[in-house]
This record gives sequence, C-alpha cells and structure tokens, in this order.
Amino acid sequence: MWSEGAYNFRFELFSSNSSRPTVIYIPLKPEDIWNFNYKRSYRNKTWFRDRKYTYSIDPQKFTAKKVDLEHNQISFGKWDLSQEALERYVSIFEEDKSSKKESHIEYELTKLTSTKVNGDIKIGIGTGSSGELSSGINTSTTSKETRKYSYTREEKDDALGTVKIFFYDPIIESKSGNNYVVRTYNTGVVTFGITVQ
Repeated sequence: MWSEGAYNFRFELFSSNSSRPTVIYIPLKPEDIWNFNYKRSYRNKTWFRDRKYTYSIDPQKFTAKKVDLEHNQISFGKWDLSQEALERYVSIFEEDKSSKKESHIEYELTKLTSTKVNGDIKIGIGTGSSGELSSGINTSTTSKETRKYSYTREEKDDALGTVKIFFYDPIIESKSGNNYVVRTYNTGVVTFGITVQ
C-alpha cells in the first residue's frame, strides 16, 4: 500500500546499449489510479438521534482509472537499430521503503547484422500475432546475444511485471471512426500504451 499519501511507481527500461536500466519514478496518489466506488448508507432521524450518512469503501470493489503520464514522461529515447537490439524490456514496481539490494538479470536480445542496417534499406523483419519475431526470418540477418543487467531495488518492492517491446510493434492497431486504438502491453497487473510526440 501507499505511504506518505502516494504510491511510488518505478519504471525500468532495459536496452541493449547499457548494462543498467534507465529508471523513471512516477508518484501517484491513490485517487489518481482508483475509483473507490463509495457505498453510502442513510440512517433516518428519530426523536432520539439525528439523521446520518455513512460512507464506506471495499477494496475489492475498487476499479482502475486510466492515467495520462504526459506530464511524467517515460521516454524510450532514440532507438537506433545499428547500435541496439530489436527488443527492449520494461519492468514496473511499486516501491516500498526498505533496505536496498543489488541484483542481476539476463535477457536474450536479437540484433541485426551491421550489413543490414544501412540507409533506407527495408529489412524483412516484423512481428507475428503472438508478439514474437515472425518465423521465416533469414538467420543471416540477425544474431542472438544474452545481456546481463545490474540494478538496485528496495527489498520489499512489489513487482508488477515485465513486458518485452519490439521495435516493429505498431503503435496504432486500428481506427474506429475518429478514434484510434493504441496497442497496449500487459504485465499481468498493469496495462499501458505508447504514444509518439
């Protein structure tokens, strides 16, 4: 739960050109992320007591709000395929104050061979419906590597999940009338989308 009146969300962005993740903190108040769905009850006035309204909340009945992080931007920055892998990882935590702990994690990454990253040449790589790199890729155009990352976290942090994001993932999945449907990613706890500035 929150302390000092706000949750402190920690976003970690893992890219292949650094051995440590980029860390962004987003503090959010409970009312920023939850509809509390208050239950109101009423007690009638009698000769012996005043009328009274009572409000109660049930955490099981909270519903999530959409949160616009425009003012707390989490930027992916430049993504140069001549220097970086085709995927990046995003991990999300709700931070709780405790002792800090240094840890390590490994991710498998796919990089294009340098001969294929050249000017405006179209590279025949995309994503399949499962989000994994599509089958039928000529293995001579890519190479696999495992990268070890170091990070420092609080021991009591709540892990809210990790997702893999591919360079070729579409940002917009469809259009309905004048509205666009943005591709979303789900960590199992948090669902988020990405926009372009």
